[in-house]
Amino acid sequence: MAGFLVLILIDAAQLLAFYPERTATLWAWTIEPPVTAMVLGSVYTAGAYFFARVLFGAPWERVAAGFAPITAFVWMAAIATVIHLDRFHEDSLPFAA
Repeated sequence: MAGFLVLILIDAAQLLAFYPERTATLWAWTIEPPVTAMVLGSVYTAGAYFFARVLFGAPWERVAAGFAPITAFVWMAAIATVIHLDRFHEDSLPFAA
């Protein structure tokens, strides 16, 4: 599971970091201003690093503290998604994915 998450997070991070002005076509919603997309990309990069450490066998004591903030981020992102469903590009490939 950690390996799958690393791949997903790296893909999302590179889209947001390298193409922040193209979120209208490359992402499921338009992220404005572009610097916000870059900040979100850095968060995904940190998540990829964390799960890479889990994947490659970091001791539990070293990674255990990271699961609470990740869980909080996932729940906050889910709540924000539900609140802002009207902003999504429902007829796009990124939305379908």
